Amino acid sequence: MTVQDALSLARNLKYGRLPNAGDPFPSADEAIELIHAERGQCGFNWLTGEEAERVLREAKRKEQ
Repeated sequence: MTVQDALSLARNLKYGRLPNAGDPFPSADEAIELIHAERGQCGFNWLTGEEAERVLREAKRKEQ
């Protein structure tokens, strides 16, 4: 999974499955928060969300 894939996933969580073309992508911090919150609420081990969160955290770590 790429960082862009993870941001797209978070965008879908924020705006719905079919966001408008003008809906902005969330920042990495906001995306991590959105995905983390959804992982806590989904009621099962959401592997895609786990990987997206891992990719975003790794990208943030590399930026520092």
